[in-house]
Amino acid sequence: MKSPQVGKTESLNLNNLKSVNKRSNIEDKLEAFISKYYKNQLVRGLLFFIAIGVSYFLLVLLIEYFLWLRPAGRAFLFWSFIVVEVFLIYRFIGIPLARLFKLAKGIDFTKASQMIGMYFPEVNDKLVNTLQLKAQGSDSDLVVASIEQREKELEPIPFSLAIDYRKNAKYLKYAIIPLVLFVVINFAFGEPIFNSSYERMVNYD
Repeated sequence: MKSPQVGKTESLNLNNLKSVNKRSNIEDKLEAFISKYYKNQLVRGLLFFIAIGVSYFLLVLLIEYFLWLRPAGRAFLFWSFIVVEVFLIYRFIGIPLARLFKLAKGIDFTKASQMIGMYFPEVNDKLVNTLQLKAQGSDSDLVVASIEQREKELEPIPFSLAIDYRKNAKYLKYAIIPLVLFVVINFAFGEPIFNSSYERMVNYD
């Protein structure tokens, strides 16, 4: 038969273990950081998709406009365009979306903690060490107290600020330049000059 003191000790240890293993506000903030990280990747990917996709589209139209290729050549241009665009969608849009919605493996809490630590010097290794202590699942009162203390120190820090959407502005020019070139060249003589080359390429046979 267990003594009341033993039962009380086991109960305390169980509570400590639950305290260590329960999801904390720090982990919720890490989840929010990871979500924002992939949203930022998606914004940047959209800019790259427009930049490269429109540039390639302009290139194939110019080739067909000046060379008037045979059906085999037009077929090659058409299907190469489809392949390139599908790859760009996968690389710059599909991957970030899949990781954002956890359909594919992305960065974990440890990697996210390291990224946050690079932005916030005061975080340093505290965040990684806190996660490591929680992963150990120790029922030691000292470990639990240490985790709680570190979480209190880290809680006021806005992890999401480590991701700045405005930094994508430097990539905006790469998306605007091909669009401007397309409009300028297409309407340089008052009417769309690419209509005929586009129709020939799409109806390559």
